[in-house]
Amino acid sequence: MRDGRQGLAYWRDVAFIGLGALSVVAGTGHILDWHAAHDPRDIKIAAGFLLLLPLLFALSPRRFELLIGILLAIVVLGVVGTILWRSLAGLPLMIPCGILAYVLLRWKGKQLTRLKWAGGAGAPKLFSS
Repeated sequence: MRDGRQGLAYWRDVAFIGLGALSVVAGTGHILDWHAAHDPRDIKIAAGFLLLLPLLFALSPRRFELLIGILLAIVVLGVVGTILWRSLAGLPLMIPCGILAYVLLRWKGKQLTRLKWAGGAGAPKLFSS
């Protein structure tokens, strides 16, 4: 039964990271659309997407890893989008997310790896209950 819980916890974290990255990217996109056209529907949609983030952080037991995962997913998706569409339109979102992820990992990275690998005999303690 323990393996089933670990698998479920892993996929929950992956889903939260995906939803968080989608929320930030979609919310930012709708804010930019609202800024260009001043359609009140765009700002309402952006607010809805951005209100998903506090809900995800409230539901997640591993908030720091969720934040790092969201920031890195935004950077990776931005790099892939830049390569595929040959446009630098995503740079204003990618650069701050990359810098923030780097600063957070420099600040808390050692503590994070110490907690993950504290299981002994090299076994990762990824899903603590």
